[in-house]
Amino acid sequence: MNLFNYLKWEWINFIRSPYKIIAVVLFLIAAGFSIYNGYALRNKQLDTISKVKAIYKKQLDEAKAYLKANKKGPEDSPWIDVQTPYWAMYSSAQHLTKAPSPMMVFAVGQAEQFGFYKRINAWSTAYDGDLAAEISNPERIALGALDFTFVVLFLLPILLIVLCFTVGGYEQDKQVSKLIKIQLGVQSPWIFGRIISIGIYVSGFLIALILISALFSGVIAEAGNSLFQFSAIILLYTWIWLLGIIGLIHLQMGQTAQAMTLTLIWVIFAMVIPGAVHQAASLIYPNNLMVEFLDAKREDTEDIYDTDFPIVRNRVIQNYPELKETKLATVPDSVFAQNLKSSIYRTEIAYHMKEVSEKIENSFGEKNSFITSSYWFNPIIGIQNYLFGLAETDYIAYQNYRKKIQSANLEICKTIILDEWNEVKVDLEKFTVYEKLLEK
Repeated sequence: MNLFNYLKWEWINFIRSPYKIIAVVLFLIAAGFSIYNGYALRNKQLDTISKVKAIYKKQLDEAKAYLKANKKGPEDSPWIDVQTPYWAMYSSAQHLTKAPSPMMVFAVGQAEQFGFYKRINAWSTAYDGDLAAEISNPERIALGALDFTFVVLFLLPILLIVLCFTVGGYEQDKQVSKLIKIQLGVQSPWIFGRIISIGIYVSGFLIALILISALFSGVIAEAGNSLFQFSAIILLYTWIWLLGIIGLIHLQMGQTAQAMTLTLIWVIFAMVIPGAVHQAASLIYPNNLMVEFLDAKREDTEDIYDTDFPIVRNRVIQNYPELKETKLATVPDSVFAQNLKSSIYRTEIAYHMKEVSEKIENSFGEKNSFITSSYWFNPIIGIQNYLFGLAETDYIAYQNYRKKIQSANLEICKTIILDEWNEVKVDLEKFTVYEKLLEK
């Protein structure tokens, strides 16, 4: 038989098998819903970022209006003085956003678990509560968002098992394998031809689904290269399963034993191994570091404020030697105004929280490295994280975003204290510099 005949045979076999049709329909529903979920989430994030920028512009315009009128700020808030570095920087409403990648349509990843915009000021950290506002319930986090990547990696193998259920095992149960061998010489070409035909149909189905979704969502125009890599990985994953099925069928088991064995393999690689690795990672690297961070933010802050000013001042100068060149560098500590002393404590707290954050990130990095080292026997999670990386929704993408937030906080603190120690009075030109500080 040639390939066309195999394709024709499998199509007839498919349309005559209600359970196969139902399996394909259910897979299509899950895939369609997952793609819609990713598309809706990306649009929601884009819309939120647009609203944040609108609010940001309104705040900027208000602050600039006060400066143009040579006013300190709103009359009902006399403590606000936009002509001072601290309040000018605060009024500049610095923001950092993580724009959602077009590939989020197919790979939501951790996008539902972390914030994607953050207003940065002198007190901001990478682990503030507003960055966790998008966290879903624990069950959803544990299972992972229902995105297209999840559907393909975890549900597609089940679909392949259903579609290949009758290949090989049917011939053994009905005892027609000997007849096939008489006609073809060996049974292998028959099995190989049928599985290849199923693979062609499934591959075409997946490519059509991806391309249609990418066309309507604009992914092709915005992320064509990433989409190509994503599709190639999906097809490679599909054919790896098909080759494994071919090898198993050659063991010449019956339909039931064949299906049970394939299902057991799926359970091991899709559930048991990922679950065991996740549990091991949780035991070796327990999730108690956020409690440590909260304790540091509360208790260590109090300890810093209780420390004598000269000691804290020397620490800050060690971290920011530029302070030695400012106007107030040689002024005795006793004549420092309260706001200047506050800037010293504030900067020391920011630097200390940076060290605490780095400790947490290092621990998270060790946990991530532990999981990465398991990819050789935990391939599904490895492929999943690679696809999340293409969509910039993986652990690394959000770790880099947190690092940007921490660096921005230190940059703001550094700018404020240097300007305060140089007795800078903020005007409209200086305010514009503040406005563009994080655009560097």
